[in-house]
Amino acid sequence: VHEELYDYYFDALTKTDLTGRLPEMRVPVVGSKEGAVGLVNATAPSVALYEDELSSLRFVIDAPDFLYAPVMKGDSVGELKGVVGDEVIFTLPLIAGEEIKSTTRERKGFFKTLFSFFE
Repeated sequence: VHEELYDYYFDALTKTDLTGRLPEMRVPVVGSKEGAVGLVNATAPSVALYEDELSSLRFVIDAPDFLYAPVMKGDSVGELKGVVGDEVIFTLPLIAGEEIKSTTRERKGFFKTLFSFFE
């Protein structure tokens, strides 16, 4: 009985590579020339779903509204959730796909500035 159920449901599922279906994912970056950083998946996005579930799959990006520069390539930025109906089917970590340098210089505090005259 278990083998029959396994065979039935295993054949009904379709494994799909989601790389081409993903939305463009960018987050604005404050304090940089670039203005935004592209987000990429930390892992290869693929999922096994029924055919009708695949057509109703939608993506929810859970990331901050903006980031402060600098942002290093590979920094954890958020999550990408795959949702069918009201159920979260999968969650993938999102990382920064590029390095974003800061255009602002480091500000010294009052005492650092004062004591720098004595160095």
